[in-house]
Amino acid sequence: DWSSDVCSSDLFYRMPREKRELGAEEIDDIKYLFDYVDEDKDGLITFDELRKILVEAEIQMDFDLFADLLEEINPEKKEKYDVDMVIHFFQISPEE
Repeated sequence: DWSSDVCSSDLFYRMPREKRELGAEEIDDIKYLFDYVDEDKDGLITFDELRKILVEAEIQMDFDLFADLLEEINPEKKEKYDVDMVIHFFQISPEE
C-alpha cells in the first residue's frame, strides 16, 4: 500500500513560482507604493496595507491566488511584510 508512504501534504506541494525580472521603474513604483501605505513608517506593512498596494496599482486578483502568493513570500507566516517581500510578491504574480 503506497499511500502510507506519502504524506497527504506532499500531494499538494507547490513548486515555487517562476520569478520575472522587474525593471528599475517597476521596483521604484513598488517602493513608492510601499512607503505610501506604510502609515507608521516602520518599514513593514500589514496584510491590509499590502491589499491597499494592489488597489492603488489597480491590480485585481482572486483571493486564492493572493493567498498562494502570500504563502510563498512569507512561509514563516510573519504578521508584517518588508519591502523585499513585496517586491518578491510582484516578481511571482502573474502579469496582467
